[in-house]
Amino acid sequence: RGLENVVFDVRNTEYYMSEAHLANQTYKELRRVFQIASDNLDLSHALQKKLYDRNKTHIDLLEGDRVLLRRPKDTSNPYYKLKSHWQGPHVIIKVFDEHNYLIREEKEGKEQVVHRNHLRKLPEGMRGRLAAGEVGKERFGKSKGE
Repeated sequence: RGLENVVFDVRNTEYYMSEAHLANQTYKELRRVFQIASDNLDLSHALQKKLYDRNKTHIDLLEGDRVLLRRPKDTSNPYYKLKSHWQGPHVIIKVFDEHNYLIREEKEGKEQVVHRNHLRKLPEGMRGRLAAGEVGKERFGKSKGE
């Protein structure tokens, strides 16, 4: 028995009149399977988007707003879990669209374009203390030199 007999569960190969007929049947079956897979993918995408958007809160960021930038995890450092996940403050210089922003570090002045998912609006209560550098001391205690 050939592969086509196993796939289509055909007992007698005389059922197919020619190789062209077999190729046509195989093509139709594959198109049907691919269409089902495509439909399932679309449904899955819609469901995942709905679940993601359900818990999402939208906060508009405007030019001049102060934000924190998500810091990538440095897993080579054994104490990476103790470090802050956010760095900043940064200032939004330009809004390209609702997802992409040009930001500048307040201290060093470096500019970069980042996606909205990597930004967090700086909380009102932290604005003065963060600029003075008091947040790190308050959270982790005094440093060794003090």
